Amino acid sequence: SDQEQLSLIIGDVFSKDQRLVKLLRLSVQFEIPKRLSMIYSLGSLDSAKRLSDLSTQIQETEFLKEEVIHEMFRYWELTIKALYTVSTKNEHDDGEWLDEFGVTYSANKKKLKKCTSIKYSYNIIPGTKVICDFAFDGCYDLEHLNIPSSVAAIGEFAFQKCSRLVGIFVHESNRNFRIIDGVLYDASLKTIICHPRIKFGLKKTYAILETTTIIRELAFDWCQGLENIIIPDSVTSIGEFAFNFCYGLKSLIIPESVTKIGVGAFQSCTKLKSITIPNLITSIEDFVFNCCSGLESIVLPDSVKSIGNIAPFPCDNDFFQIVIGKDNEVLKIRLFELGFRLAKSEADIEYWLHAKPNYQQPKSNKSYNLEMFYEPQEDEEETWWDEEIRREWENDPENPKTWGDE
Repeated sequence: SDQEQLSLIIGDVFSKDQRLVKLLRLSVQFEIPKRLSMIYSLGSLDSAKRLSDLSTQIQETEFLKEEVIHEMFRYWELTIKALYTVSTKNEHDDGEWLDEFGVTYSANKKKLKKCTSIKYSYNIIPGTKVICDFAFDGCYDLEHLNIPSSVAAIGEFAFQKCSRLVGIFVHESNRNFRIIDGVLYDASLKTIICHPRIKFGLKKTYAILETTTIIRELAFDWCQGLENIIIPDSVTSIGEFAFNFCYGLKSLIIPESVTKIGVGAFQSCTKLKSITIPNLITSIEDFVFNCCSGLESIVLPDSVKSIGNIAPFPCDNDFFQIVIGKDNEVLKIRLFELGFRLAKSEADIEYWLHAKPNYQQPKSNKSYNLEMFYEPQEDEEETWWDEEIRREWENDPENPKTWGDE
């Protein structure tokens, strides 16, 4: 009941805060919980407009100030929304039911839990509410997927390794998701969820909608044919492995609005040559540039104070450069730990390099001192670290060999 929810949501009602007590009474009087429940049960397509209409209606009929109405909304909003938020986890307690294609659903058929071997196309059964986390992980042969009007949530990494998925279709009456130019977004068009896998020779450029604020995990996974992706200034978050295996991607500008870049976001973007990290980023996660074999330079702003394993390995990079501010002492220490060495300093910036042993610079570019990456040749004197390694090797009782043995 409304009274029970009131006591659960606002436990300090007994603090004798008269303003709070008045808001609670008004909430019940004008059926705010019931009205908000109706709005959120209909989905997110028109929720903002419906809330605005409800606010206007109460103002006009009850002569309440707009700020009072909005405060009532805020008290209830998170709890009401939670009532319509379903877990996307594949949980044992959900039970199991298999359809004729071997796709696993929960016992009540509300969750699509796992699909492993579908070929060509698949129609999710009507009435399904949730596509669980990793639901289609490893469905390499899935090409087309039809999402019914009932689906309200799509879990994390739901389409991982669907390398042949070229078409996603959403029923026109679905209030939670939309297809725009073949690309899956949420209904508000603020989150891009999945771009179909574009192969080489097809569409080469895609501009993300300017309403977008979030690029979800794996959004462009295996879009091998895209050469240029335009990210609008509205985007604030780039999810994990968002551009994974975009082999053809040559150009990508990260706007200054971005505040978060997830793990492995640009993994295996082998044709990217350079990239500049925006000023609102404070940390770089692990493997963001893993296997970016063509990457030569990354520019990091002074705002970055921590980085994970940033080197683009394992791959065939002979030479890899990171540009940082001269006064960023925290990054200097971390880069040194990762095997980078200071190669050049000018004005307010420094160039830190990671290069293969004995890497030879092209004659056209002799601007870096790479002696720190040279390994001693047979006629060269051992350095102090070679002697230390030799001593450890010779003193190891489990090592039957001596230094220099084959």
